[in-house]
Amino acid sequence: MKRAIIYARVSTDDQAQNGYSLSTQLEAMRIYAEANGIKVVRELQDDCSGAKLDRPALDTLRAMLERKEADAVIVYAADRLSRNLAHLLILREEFNRAGVELHYANRGKSQDTAESRLLENVEGVIAEFEREKIKERTRRGKFAKIKAGKWIGNGTAPYPFRQIGKGADARLEIDQEQAAIVRRIVDMLLGQNGYMPVGINSIARQLTAEGVPTANKARGWRTCFLRGLLSNKELLGIFERMGILVELPDLAILDRETFDRAQDVLKHNRLASMRARSYPYVFSGFARCVCGRLLCGTQIGKKESGDYHYYMCGARIHDRHLTDCKEGSINVKIFEPLVWNWLIELLTDSAKLEKGIYKYFESRESELSKTRERRALTLDLMRRADRKMQNLSADLSEMESRAGRAALRADIDRLGKEKDALSAALVEIDALLARREVTDTDIATIRATARDIRAKLERKPTYEQSRALFAVLDLKIKLRHNENGRELFVTCGLALDGQTLAIKPRLNYVVEKEDSRKRHCRI
Repeated sequence: MKRAIIYARVSTDDQAQNGYSLSTQLEAMRIYAEANGIKVVRELQDDCSGAKLDRPALDTLRAMLERKEADAVIVYAADRLSRNLAHLLILREEFNRAGVELHYANRGKSQDTAESRLLENVEGVIAEFEREKIKERTRRGKFAKIKAGKWIGNGTAPYPFRQIGKGADARLEIDQEQAAIVRRIVDMLLGQNGYMPVGINSIARQLTAEGVPTANKARGWRTCFLRGLLSNKELLGIFERMGILVELPDLAILDRETFDRAQDVLKHNRLASMRARSYPYVFSGFARCVCGRLLCGTQIGKKESGDYHYYMCGARIHDRHLTDCKEGSINVKIFEPLVWNWLIELLTDSAKLEKGIYKYFESRESELSKTRERRALTLDLMRRADRKMQNLSADLSEMESRAGRAALRADIDRLGKEKDALSAALVEIDALLARREVTDTDIATIRATARDIRAKLERKPTYEQSRALFAVLDLKIKLRHNENGRELFVTCGLALDGQTLAIKPRLNYVVEKEDSRKRHCRI
């Protein structure tokens, strides 16, 4: 008994336009398998566009076929496998080379004959045409709705609005309770209507403490949400969708003067905060806490102590009222030398550098191996189509029958469409390889960059140079715990396996004050 994998795919457009529900497809394929004496070993489903070849369930299917876990694949129809002719040709060839049969529940087993290939290709072309029609209809519909001031978003309406109606009749309306909260937030920020001016962090803490309802039933108010909310021109009734700006005065929450004043205060507060941070925390944003949030720079204690700069969990700095993280801070005098010394050793040790380059190259090559296989298969299919077209052209020159000549021209036309589709797919594959491939030029650039970096390290690079270096190297730092205490696990493009750097705590020290009280300074 043949073993088969059932593959179903659906998208929102498919359901709306064609009634292709997953349950309908699966039921039809199960009936087909049972009627043809085929044992189903796995059912896979994708909920995404058929224009893409990289889909989670389809990737699983292809991996299973590589491991010889099935002898056949059953799909409901050709357009369920793909809505792109080139992708359909590539998948069909992959199955053929793996010795796997392809079955369509709506018309039976795919045959390796000219007639069967012609039918499948016609279905592929029609599916591709239908996909473009659906996209164009959707785009035109959205443009019309936008210009009519209707809501085209999916899911929850943006705060502080609510969606009224459904489908083509959906539109936005001001949620008056949420709008009142927004106006109160603006009053608190600007210090008007009886409020003292306070910053975003204080507003977030106060709203959370009062239990003021949040957007999407979030646990509490976050500073980043408030900053984005107050900077959003939708509060003025100005909406941007698909590159189109639409002004809907009836949906304005704030007037222009109040909105502009709020932007000035936000900008002033941010600049003041940046000026207050006299220390350049170069690793801020490149390191993560044990809880997964970014580590950020902060100041703890008095400047007079000369030892008050730390890295701390960003949640504890910006949203302390919401986080359960209890992770302690790390003094920059401990954190930064650990990572800098590791980087310097990596970039100044030629043997380590070359080993790192090799590992980097090897990891990228492993990622791209499947893409290269797909490229070779696509080229093979293009060459095959070329040979067939040449043979058919030779036959055409000798054919005297009018019906025969018409049939040959139809075959040549079909193969021309196949080749055009494959050529377009090859362009996409080459673009992907160009983005991800590590070339000899890239390796030479890495070596040159390392030399330049070594020189910069000796000259103490600036804040901007340091962060540009970390971005080039794809530096990642993770704070972890082990049996001996805390450690930093660091990796970068040249050291993918990374290294653990033990954090040795500094001793507590005590400062004697004139009034005989003792102040314990944090580490």
